[in-house]
Amino acid sequence: MLFLNVILLLVLLMFVYGVIGFYYFGYGAESKPVLEMWGSIWACFLSLFSLISADRWYKFVLILINHGHYNYILTKMYITSFLVLGHFIGANLFIGIVIANIQRSSDEYSKRLRNEKEVKIYRKKKEYRERTSKDINLMMKKHNLMDQAHFNKVANHFFWSLHKREFVLMMDVKT
Repeated sequence: MLFLNVILLLVLLMFVYGVIGFYYFGYGAESKPVLEMWGSIWACFLSLFSLISADRWYKFVLILINHGHYNYILTKMYITSFLVLGHFIGANLFIGIVIANIQRSSDEYSKRLRNEKEVKIYRKKKEYRERTSKDINLMMKKHNLMDQAHFNKVANHFFWSLHKREFVLMMDVKT
């Protein structure tokens, strides 16, 4: 959407400069080279597009000064201001595209890393639950406590039989 706004701004700039160019250079022009470049709005757009691409921009200045009897300073100000504004907007468009692509790939990379971390944590939790369930069942069978009568005794025994690394994982399981 940002790019569309910048492109619309560039088109608006070309329209305004095209109208100004048509009325200043093309309206009432008698010279054929001037009429070819500035004789209609569409010719103005084509000329401005050539200017914004910096393709033979000096040719436009020379034709306007040599074949048309226009003010030298106003002609140079018109073309120079359009070149500066057009290139500024074009550069912003290019930079915006690059930044948007970098941001999108950075977001995709972060999402992939987050998903990988979640899968790893899920697997650790699942492994811990399976191991814990197996250990509790073994202890209950060992003490003949399948009816949960002495659960506190079994839980206490299990708590003291845990390894230190499982305490860290237990905290992770709660989160």
